[in-house]
Amino acid sequence: MKRAALFTLLVLCYFLLIGKCSTACAFEPQIKVKLAQGRQQIELTAPGGLLASENEHQKAQPYEGRVIITQRSGELFINGHSAGKDVLYLRPQKETSAISFGQNRYAGIFIIRQLSGGLLVVNELPLEQYLRSVVPSEMPSAWPMDALKAQTVAARTFALYKMRHSEHKYYDVCNTTHCQVYDGLGVETKSSDNAVKETYGQVILYHHEPILAAFHADSGGRTENSEDVWDTKLPYLRSVADGTTDSPEHHWRISMTPFDFVRHLRDAGHNVGKIEAIELSPIDSAAPDRTQGGGVRYALVIGSGGKIKLPGYALRRIFGLKSTRFSIKALPETENTRSQGLNAQKISAATRTILFDGYGSGHRLGLSQWGAYDLSLKHENYLDILYDYYTDVSVSNNWYDGGL
Repeated sequence: MKRAALFTLLVLCYFLLIGKCSTACAFEPQIKVKLAQGRQQIELTAPGGLLASENEHQKAQPYEGRVIITQRSGELFINGHSAGKDVLYLRPQKETSAISFGQNRYAGIFIIRQLSGGLLVVNELPLEQYLRSVVPSEMPSAWPMDALKAQTVAARTFALYKMRHSEHKYYDVCNTTHCQVYDGLGVETKSSDNAVKETYGQVILYHHEPILAAFHADSGGRTENSEDVWDTKLPYLRSVADGTTDSPEHHWRISMTPFDFVRHLRDAGHNVGKIEAIELSPIDSAAPDRTQGGGVRYALVIGSGGKIKLPGYALRRIFGLKSTRFSIKALPETENTRSQGLNAQKISAATRTILFDGYGSGHRLGLSQWGAYDLSLKHENYLDILYDYYTDVSVSNNWYDGGL
């Protein structure tokens, strides 16, 4: 009976301590970042040497100087000597050392995996350390602190979401703009480090789950609904007005001759012959070919060889445009006609230029980085900035409140 009472008391004390524990008490999540894939050979170095093993629990073999890893006949080799079948774990011999790979230095450990197409290189490290590289890579460190904090919380949330919903078996995120830019230790700065430290563990939640916290450079006046970009409706990624106009990304123009316009289409596999007209309604017209955020849902290109309806994202890719929030104009101005409620730009012998007149940069979902900059200059704090761009969300003080 006494033992049962003691056990109950210990359990109660445990949960009381957990309840009072700060986020610093929690075990920090570890993130796996893909640095390279398909390599036939990789080279790693670390001051004081490296330790290598086939699993995290096996006694590690020390290596001094350069470590060159190759694969051959189903085996992994280190400096020409057999080192394992499928995977190698490498860490510095000195805990304070970093691993050099390519032009960058990295914290944490490296996991080298043998795949059919070549070597997969993954860097595993604590999430907060990862953010110290991501934040200055995604946003200038000289920007106001509340903008940096908003970026930090969004980047942390994005990473946690990907850790829970990874599309890949062996890693959580890549190191490019397709995920978040991650360039290792060399880009860290004092101001971005402070933004990470002062928002330690904070995560954006929707119904107690980390959100897919998308962010972009500039909305061009209004963000998009998720279903108009990714075909998936997410209740927290709704189109919202954005008043930022001072950004260098806010307004842009790209022009070309009708000949070059047709050439770009042809190179992308769309041959419409000699171009005759382009049908696209004005940006804020709320017409069927426009999204709520003013992006191009589709445009109709008419030529002597036929016509084609091209989605906005395809036009952006084909012509190298900064966003899908643009209009198309034939210059000098030609007669405008109405066709099925859309604005038709006629292309005639007099047309010298086709002009893309656009706004914003990126997919225009979620947080606008230049919007955060502008709002922080107006003394809006980072939490309010996040609430401006993400709909019906809350901000938690702990990575694990979202169930990780």
